[in-house]
Amino acid sequence: MIATQDDNSEQAWSGLVQERNMNFWGKVLAWLVVFAGLGATYCTAKLIQVRNSWTAKLAKATKQYEELAPKVRDAKAELERQQEELHRATTFWGPFSDMVPTQIADPAGGKLQINIGKNVGLKEGQWLYGFELQPDGTSIYRGDFSVETALDAQSLMRPNFRVRPEEIATWKGANWRWRTTIPATTTKLFDDMELALVRADELLGARRQTLQIQDKLIAEAKDQHAQRIAELIGGDQLPQDEQLATEYRAGLVAAVEESEELRNGLLIEVDRLRRELLALQQDVDRIKSDNVQSVGKLPQPAPSVAGRP
Repeated sequence: MIATQDDNSEQAWSGLVQERNMNFWGKVLAWLVVFAGLGATYCTAKLIQVRNSWTAKLAKATKQYEELAPKVRDAKAELERQQEELHRATTFWGPFSDMVPTQIADPAGGKLQINIGKNVGLKEGQWLYGFELQPDGTSIYRGDFSVETALDAQSLMRPNFRVRPEEIATWKGANWRWRTTIPATTTKLFDDMELALVRADELLGARRQTLQIQDKLIAEAKDQHAQRIAELIGGDQLPQDEQLATEYRAGLVAAVEESEELRNGLLIEVDRLRRELLALQQDVDRIKSDNVQSVGKLPQPAPSVAGRP
């Protein structure tokens, strides 16, 4: 019985110890659950904060992407265009010398002096195509030139087309681009325009010649008109020799006026003579009347015997 009671006591003590251990670990686990809950709450808050931060960053990045996407597309399109331009420049246009200092050596003939020569392989008689560079990066095609004189670092270029003073006046001494080859379509367009300009120059020359003839005719007509006016009213065109008649020295109007004055003088003289003639006639008539009266007063002669019947 004693052994049985000891066993029961040990069992009870063991159960009590286990129960205490379970209560202790239960408390420990409970506090661990509390701490885990607090940690979970903190982590959840941080997670929400981080999520909101990443959401804001994502929204900002999305907005930036939407803003940059058109620019990226435009940049890609510009890159493709530049690549195509580079391909055309290297394939169809051939090698070139860029930013070449170019000066006008002969303004009348259109010759140019460029600062490249044998150092880049130029030879006399070689053809080059000149492009005048503009401040905005564009260029103006000025035509084809041939190398007249090639030195080590300089060359004298002569135009292969008809130059015009008004065209040369638009050229500027600055940096030019010189190419050895350009597409045939470009030269054909330039040649067609040059041919059209040549035809226009010929037409302009013919019109100018016609204008000169017309101007000459107008000048001659003006001279004849001035001569006719001088013949009428006088002028420097008539000779002033005093031995010439008035119409040859002072014009027809002056001659007519002079004739009219002479006629008026003659009419006055004729009138005076007529008045004198009338006075003389009256005197003659008066004398005749007086004579008749005087004769009547004279004694009459006796009748003649021969007159009797």
